[in-house]
Amino acid sequence: MEETLIRRTMPNSLEAEKSVVGSMIMDKDAIVSAMEILIKEDFYHQQYGVLFDAMVELYSKGQPVDLITLQN
Repeated sequence: MEETLIRRTMPNSLEAEKSVVGSMIMDKDAIVSAMEILIKEDFYHQQYGVLFDAMVELYSKGQPVDLITLQN
C-alpha cells in the first residue's frame, strides 16, 4: 500500500480539548482530575497539550493557575 493510504488522522475533538483546558483554569479540582487521567500527548492539538502541561506544573509547584501566570 502507498504511504498516503496508511496515514490517517486520529479521531479528535477540538471542543473537548478546549473544555478540558478551560475547566482546569476555572476549577482546581478539575486540574487534579485531569492530571490523574491525561498526559500532554493525549491532546491532538499541540497548543492545548502545552497549556495542560503548564497548568499541571504550576499546580504541582503550589502556584496559582490563572491566565496571568500561564502567560508568564
